[in-house]
Parts: sequence; C-alpha cells; structure tokens
Amino acid sequence: MKILAYLSILLALIFCIYRCNEELKGLPSNSIKQSDKKIFIIGDSTVRYDYDEKRVGWGTALIHDYMVHPNNGFNEARRGATAQSYKMMNDKIQHGKGAAYWTRTKQLIQNTPNTQGGYLLIQFGANDKIQKVPQESFVKALKSYIDEAKAMKLIPVLISPVNTRLKIKGKAYYSRGAFPFYIESVAKEENVLYLNLNAKSFKVYSQLSDEELAQKFGAIPYPNGRVDKTHFNANGAKVVAGWVKELACEQDEVLCSQFSLTERFLGSR
Repeated sequence: MKILAYLSILLALIFCIYRCNEELKGLPSNSIKQSDKKIFIIGDSTVRYDYDEKRVGWGTALIHDYMVHPNNGFNEARRGATAQSYKMMNDKIQHGKGAAYWTRTKQLIQNTPNTQGGYLLIQFGANDKIQKVPQESFVKALKSYIDEAKAMKLIPVLISPVNTRLKIKGKAYYSRGAFPFYIESVAKEENVLYLNLNAKSFKVYSQLSDEELAQKFGAIPYPNGRVDKTHFNANGAKVVAGWVKELACEQDEVLCSQFSLTERFLGSR
C-alpha cells in the first residue's frame, strides 16, 4: 500500500511539472523572466468583498486563480469606495480604526520590495455613479492616482466598472452611466493602459438569460430579500477575473505575463 501511495505522489508531481512546462512554453520568450511584477488593485466591492463569504470580488479571483505568483498580488479595494472617497475613507468608518485607505495602500507599496515596474489597477465609477459624483471631481481623482502611481514607479491601469446584471424589460443596459466614458477619456489623455471591463461584461450579460446569469454569476439575496445582481459568487468572480486577464493580454505583454494561460492548475483558493 505504501508503494502505491508513493507512486501516486510521484505521478502527481510529474503531472504538475509537465503542466507547468506546457504553460511556460506558450509564453513569449521574455515573459517568463518578467512574470514577477507586483500588482496592486484599488476599487470597490466588485473588486473585493470581505463582508460575506458568499460573495467574492474579481480582484481576489484574479490574484488567486490567475496570477503566476499570487504572493505578488495585493487587493486593496474597499466596499462603497468612490474615486474620491477611497482617499478619505478608513477603517474608522467601517470598523473603528485606521488610516485612509489610499494612505495605507501607498504605505504598503512603499514597504513592499521590488515594486518598480509593477502595476496599479484602478477600478472606480460604480459608486461614483450611484452617488452622482461630478465628472470634474471624478476625473481629478483618477488623474491623481495616475500621477502618484507613476511617482512610485508603478504603471497605472484604468479599468471601467463591471456592469450590473440588471435588466429593463428583459434587456441588459449600461448601468454605469457616463463613467466608463470618463475613464476612457482620461486613459487617452494621460496615455495609460485602459481595460474596458464595462463593455466586456455588458456584451456577455446581454447574451444570457436571467437564469443563466444567476447560475454563472450568482443571485445572492440581501437581508431585505432583494437579489444581488451586482456582485459575484466564487465562480462569477473567476469568470470576471478571466475577462480582466484577457483584456490585459490584449493591451500589454508584460502585464499579461503576470497571469497563467489557464486558471491556476494547482489551485490556491
């Protein structure tokens, strides 16, 4: 029995080594050496959801399910954050203590070794739309993140907010208002990477029935009985994270190199 157990372990190791080699073969020749960049993510609860085990943010899934080196990923998004409020909100508002989220994120970046050439992924706009943040204030906040990221030798990446799965008369609609367009405009003006997650999510959502959306992304009820069609279950978060990876690979070879060509075959959740 012991011999069979040892053989099973040996075969599993051989299989893992084979899969790893196959995955690396598919990467560009210089990508293997560049797959060790740090990725910091800021945003709202669609990116990170810490308050309910049933819901998972796409940023969490991006790090744990797709990054070649998950330890190089830092998901610092916070529930309820707008582009402005992330600079002011802290755990005193949520839990009773702490410095402002952006201050803490900058401290984390500064205290993390070898961050130069890494990435700051920025997704705001969802709560900004809900709170009717003026365009001028929103744009100013985005530009400040871009400037500060560059000052810390990070590459800023603007991401439009993932769409909701709400429908009007059975049809999906762009639920984030004009904010994705504001983000795209800033990206063009500042000449930074832009991932149009809003358009990608809308396209997929519009092709699926309510039943299919619920099955794939979740239909978790709130305490008041209303169904959550904004956030994701674990599977939904993984799907959306896959879109982010796909969009990243269309835009930037080095950023793409931070992600495996398939979801992590060893699993890390």
